[in-house]
Amino acid sequence: MVRRPAAGCRPGPHGPGRRHGPDQGRRRLGRRAAGDPKRLVFSPEDYEAVAPHLEAEYYIEMLAVEGASIAEIKSAYAESGLPANGIMVDSTIFRLLNGMSTYVLAAAVLVVAGLCVVAAVTEVMAAVGV
Repeated sequence: MVRRPAAGCRPGPHGPGRRHGPDQGRRRLGRRAAGDPKRLVFSPEDYEAVAPHLEAEYYIEMLAVEGASIAEIKSAYAESGLPANGIMVDSTIFRLLNGMSTYVLAAAVLVVAGLCVVAAVTEVMAAVGV
């Protein structure tokens, strides 16, 4: 099935159908992730020297249709013989990271609340003279 861009959309860097505003580049530069690839510039002679030791890397992005099974997509990809050296990021990874960030925030709030209780108890004990 070929996806067609929605009305008012133009193809962007990650495929057709995504909206990109005039300040897309400025927003992207403002929030670069630590995992973004780094670009190196070197001379053609240096590249020829290291070229035999380099491996090709692939970035493959898929958008599943509504109701598609992620397990079936993963198995079909594995059977297709396409490169499978890296990680596969799907909705389960996003849910895991979202949950972890929520629990880290909750733990930080509990630690601060505990420190406030300890400070209050210490103050009361000092006032009573214990």
